[in-house]
Amino acid sequence: MNRRGIAAIGAVLGAVGIGFALRRAPRRADEPRAAPPPLAVEAAGCAQVDADGVCELAADRALRIWIASAGAASARVFVDDAPIESHVDALDGGARHRVVVPPGARRVTARIDGGAPWGGIRVVDPAPAKVVEEARARQAAGDAAGARSMLRERIA
Repeated sequence: MNRRGIAAIGAVLGAVGIGFALRRAPRRADEPRAAPPPLAVEAAGCAQVDADGVCELAADRALRIWIASAGAASARVFVDDAPIESHVDALDGGARHRVVVPPGARRVTARIDGGAPWGGIRVVDPAPAKVVEEARARQAAGDAAGARSMLRERIA
């Protein structure tokens, strides 16, 4: 066998060896799976967001959550770990989920099957209007008629 033949056999064996070396060994049952990459998500619809990132919901309680992922349309949205129905629109390589957050909710999160969850956003109920606070104060002070009258004047 000449040098070329030996070099060719060496190249083939080397390629086969590299292929075996690069091939991942089977995962053991007790070996943890690699964590999927986190979801890229943006949320909109807060009346305001405080310094800690807590979203005060707007009066309509609607949040729009845009998820940047090919599988975003199949994502599930959760409120306090319970699934909630969302209206989904494909948008800019992902999907926008519109949800109406129920009163008393504390956190909205999302997850794509088999993917990492979005850690979510903390939410709080909308603050009552100043007129409502004043009416409640009058009613607590025993002036229910004054509270009703004030509300009729300012809201009507």
